[in-house]
Amino acid sequence: MKHKTYLSLLFVVLSFHFAIGQTYNWGSITDSTKHIAGATLGWEYAAIAGVNYSYKLPVKIPVFLQTSFSIPFGKNVLDDFKSNVGLVGQLYNKKYFNSIFTLNTIYKRYANELVTLNQIGLDFKTINGFYKPKWFVATEIGLELGLTTHFKHSETYKQNIYADVQDGWYQPLSAGIMNFGVQSGYTFRQSDLIFRIGYFKSITSSVNALIPYYMTLGYNLKIK
Repeated sequence: MKHKTYLSLLFVVLSFHFAIGQTYNWGSITDSTKHIAGATLGWEYAAIAGVNYSYKLPVKIPVFLQTSFSIPFGKNVLDDFKSNVGLVGQLYNKKYFNSIFTLNTIYKRYANELVTLNQIGLDFKTINGFYKPKWFVATEIGLELGLTTHFKHSETYKQNIYADVQDGWYQPLSAGIMNFGVQSGYTFRQSDLIFRIGYFKSITSSVNALIPYYMTLGYNLKIK
C-alpha cells in the first residue's frame, strides 16, 4: 500500500512539472518572417527559465515547427527539465481575430535521491484572441497528458522503502493537467514582449498544486 501511495504521489509531482510554452503576436508575423527565437522567465510550479525556437514552414497558412527547453532554478540543473517539439498554426483569421492551435510532443525528467522519472507525453492548446501589428490579447486553454513514465529507483529507495520495486515504464496515462489563462504582448520592430498568467488544474488526481497559478514574461525576436 505504501508503495502504491508513493507511486501516486510521484505521478502528481511529475504532472505539476513546469509547462512553459511559446507565444507569438500573430498580427506582426509577415511573409518574410522565417525564424523566431525567444526566452522566458517566470513561475510555473517553480521559478523557471526557458529558451525556444520556431521555423516557419513553406505553406499557405502561417504554421511553425517549434521546439523549446525549460528548467527550474536550482543547484542540479539537469535533474529536472522539460523539452518539446511540435507544430503551431493559425486555424482561423477574420480581420484581427485569430484562432491558434498547438500540438507538441513532450519529454520531462524529474530526479531526487529516491527515483528518476522520465516521461513522454503530448500537449494540446487552443488560443483565441485579437492580434494587431503592435499588440495582442488572447485566452488560452491547454491540455497536457503524460502518456508513459519510466521509473529508475535508487538503492536508497530499495533498501529503505521497497526492496522488490520494479524499474521500467508505467503506462498508459500517467498524468494529466489543464491550464486556463490569458496572454498579451507588445511588439516593437522585430521584437515581442509577452506576458502570460493563468491557472493549472489536475485531471488525473484530486490533489492540485500548492500554488496552482502560472505567470511568465517572454521575449521573441523575429528573423527574416
